[in-house]
Amino acid sequence: MTDESWSSDEVHTVEANANGTEPSHLVYTLGGGSDCGKDNEPASITFDITCNPNKTGQDINFHLQNKDKCKIVITFEHETGCPVTDLGQFKSFL
Repeated sequence: MTDESWSSDEVHTVEANANGTEPSHLVYTLGGGSDCGKDNEPASITFDITCNPNKTGQDINFHLQNKDKCKIVITFEHETGCPVTDLGQFKSFL
């Protein structure tokens, strides 16, 4: 797969819920990869970053959720997942 095949991005934030059981997080999806799987849908990779202002730097525990090999999801906690953070910081981190 070439870099040119990843043609679309989607970024959105999810606000914390009122009772505090779900913290704020940032979801960044790179889509438009090669056709994949039995339905020939474009492959994608999603980074779901939970807000944790105390997690900085590159000492991060990544969790891979690959129930669907065509739609990979990687979750982790980091300050870049906080809604007030500039996405440029996240891209620099990667």
